[in-house]
Amino acid sequence: MSKAFTKEDEGAGFDAVVTTARAGSGFGWLTREGAARMQAALASLVENGSAPGEVERLRGILGSSRIAEGGGERIALGSKVRYAGPRGERAVLLVSPDEVGLVPDGMSITAPVAQALLGGAAGDEVEVGDDTLTVLAVQ
Repeated sequence: MSKAFTKEDEGAGFDAVVTTARAGSGFGWLTREGAARMQAALASLVENGSAPGEVERLRGILGSSRIAEGGGERIALGSKVRYAGPRGERAVLLVSPDEVGLVPDGMSITAPVAQALLGGAAGDEVEVGDDTLTVLAVQ
């Protein structure tokens, strides 16, 4: 079963990301890929002189966020996870809610599947509703 709530052998960065993700508010974290895509979107908006409200929103997010690298072997914000379930295999990058739509194959860390996967490792099984998912790989 999932080790989503295990605290053993975890660094402060991992704990902070998991705690923030589980709380579901005030993220303050972005993935490296999401931050790069957000920076590119911001540059494009500034260059075109459009959407001043969106420019300020993106500047605020980028200026107040830290970059999460993932949890190594454990699943955290920034982890690339491949898992299998009754609907087949899927590979996702766990991202902050601010990055959804910017990162291909990004899954918000607040989504029920992501919440079940958090803290897990390859080989773990987690329950999501009536489904059992098996973690195949974590990068």
